[in-house]
Amino acid sequence: MLAPDPKMDCLSQGDQRKRAATILRNTYSASGLYSPQSPVWTVDWFSYKVYLSKGGKYLVRMGPWASSGSNEAFSFFADGKLVKTYKVEDIVRDVAGLPHSVSHFEWEKKTGLDDAAGTFSASTLEGGNFIFDLATGEIRDGSKPFLPSAEALTEPRFYVGKLPWIGVAIVSMTVFLLIFFLIRRRKRRS
Repeated sequence: MLAPDPKMDCLSQGDQRKRAATILRNTYSASGLYSPQSPVWTVDWFSYKVYLSKGGKYLVRMGPWASSGSNEAFSFFADGKLVKTYKVEDIVRDVAGLPHSVSHFEWEKKTGLDDAAGTFSASTLEGGNFIFDLATGEIRDGSKPFLPSAEALTEPRFYVGKLPWIGVAIVSMTVFLLIFFLIRRRKRRS
């Protein structure tokens, strides 16, 4: 991957990495897959993190730091062509509940590519787990965890069904303790 601006190459990764990036820029004209110096496929975008399958047919591009649910989480490519993109909100239920900084938030717990199975897996910080098909980008298995919506938590009907049971439990416990202490007191007198 060649950054769009050479100043972005290997930021804070040392002089040795910068020299290596300069050699790459002088050898290759665009980001992509080369064999050995002629392009198999190229792309006109940049990402700090990609997963490439053995043989180079499939690639998963991780999106940039997310600042909203509509930002790219990751995209699937076959032979350098876009197959499918997922936004953060496609795999995360509650963006507001994730760890936030001043400029962005984190959603990713763990991601990885399994060449043998032909899959890409992603787990989220809120507990979602997904397995995607590398060739199609479609979800093979997984779902978002259940989290009640903010509206459901503030609607009275969310709690109303539980209030009678809480009241019954409190009254029952009070009656039980009252009877217990009355019996105990009576035994002391006798």
